[in-house]
Amino acid sequence: MPSRRGDGTLVFKICFYGPSLGGKTTALEWVYNKEGLASGDFSSRIEI
Repeated sequence: MPSRRGDGTLVFKICFYGPSLGGKTTALEWVYNKEGLASGDFSSRIEI
């Protein structure tokens, strides 16, 4: 569920599961960069 910042913008956190080296981060970066829907920072964090 998205949350809102003080200025009204939405913040989404996506949990994307899959095998190691399966292209998860690449897929999310492609959507972030190519679709033009996002503004702000893209960050990815790997947790084991």
